[in-house]
Amino acid sequence: MPKSDAADFGEAPMLETQVKDGTLPPVDQRLPTTPMIVTPNDKVGVYGGTWKMAQRDQRDHALLIRNIGYEPLLRWT
Repeated sequence: MPKSDAADFGEAPMLETQVKDGTLPPVDQRLPTTPMIVTPNDKVGVYGGTWKMAQRDQRDHALLIRNIGYEPLLRWT
């Protein structure tokens, strides 16, 4: 992302001390130059709601992992 766009982001208050100490780079140096843009396969979902799923016992733990375990909420570069 261009420097002008990165300058629009403020430093997280909890990270200010680390930036001042030099243990963490400033926010404009931590942001990617080319952000990853993910295009949804179908459409954007609705925020919130209730997910109903039955589990019989501990053996169904694999079912839960299959349903949500492979959905990365964060991606690291």
